[in-house]
Amino acid sequence: MDALDVPPWLTTTELNTPVRLQLGHDGAFITDWTCCRLTSGAGEALGVWRVTGQALSGDTHKPWSLILKGWAAPEPGIVPSAWNAPHREMEMYRSGLLEDLPGGIRASACYAATERPDGSIWLWLENLTDKTESSWPLDCYANVARHLGQFNGVYLTECPLPRDPCISRDWLRQWVEAAAPHVVALRNVADHPLVRQIYPPQIIEAYTRIWAERHAYYRVLDQLPQTFCHLDAFRRNLFIRQGENGNDETVLIDWGFAGTAGIGEELVALIAASVIFMEVPVQDAQQLEAMVLEGYIEGLRDTGWRGDPDLVKNGYRIATVLRYGIGGVRMLLPILLDERLHPRAEELMGLPMSEIIARNTSLNDWLVAIFP
Repeated sequence: MDALDVPPWLTTTELNTPVRLQLGHDGAFITDWTCCRLTSGAGEALGVWRVTGQALSGDTHKPWSLILKGWAAPEPGIVPSAWNAPHREMEMYRSGLLEDLPGGIRASACYAATERPDGSIWLWLENLTDKTESSWPLDCYANVARHLGQFNGVYLTECPLPRDPCISRDWLRQWVEAAAPHVVALRNVADHPLVRQIYPPQIIEAYTRIWAERHAYYRVLDQLPQTFCHLDAFRRNLFIRQGENGNDETVLIDWGFAGTAGIGEELVALIAASVIFMEVPVQDAQQLEAMVLEGYIEGLRDTGWRGDPDLVKNGYRIATVLRYGIGGVRMLLPILLDERLHPRAEELMGLPMSEIIARNTSLNDWLVAIFP
């Protein structure tokens, strides 16, 4: 194994508990293992590793595979419901909230949570594989959207909203407000050559208007039927698996943003982030949007929800532009202004900066076009 990839404290002793829980054998003996660090999305995790190996379980050698995900100790003053509360995913597993989720949704299995002496937290999670090829056809997104509709719909028709203190509240509002310095600065750097490509005058004008009116849009979202959402359900956080009943199920990882939100907000990441992270070509965004909206509404109908579909569409469109248009300025602007950040952006997206700029230019045009 590459020692640079291995957390310095990670030893066979540390692996014993999660491996034995995964194999269902308290006496399993680890015979060998390797570890590699994974490149994830743009989340707040300290690190994500895949750890695999062999163990002697009784008289049989069995393979095992785990995902290790870590967070640093939280900074003082972060409330549990904040958009960026670092230990939310761990607390949700501990609360039991992620067990037996409704509809065709489930969370990845968690085998252990380890609190380190320095205050950091490590989760030992199921290492998932998808039943499809890495590039999904659009009907896969529609099927996932139906499962998400069933998941959200149960909290509109049958189950009360969770009240656990760890879930996020006003996630989108907090995310957008965190972009304030960058949105304000956008006009001042409008002549920068890279900024001008992604944010030409008509886009800056549109975003400036939306920013000025954002509180009215928050109120619209607050008045929508509220449900429990994952809030980051895009391709990199989704796996399609065959369930015990033989039907496909959607397994969701990375529950760090999960909380209450307006109907339709669950679709924002599924559509826009799948385009942003180049899982779906930007020229297919309109078709993806139509198929996902239809699938999600069908999922809501499956649970008995008989509300107005326009509520879903308005919630999705407003939240999409606020999150990835306005909120996206906070992520993009520093990269455009500092060439030292380009290699990290290229690693994250898997594309050269020229292509990242071209894709985001098209994305901004699309976001402004869909805003209601």
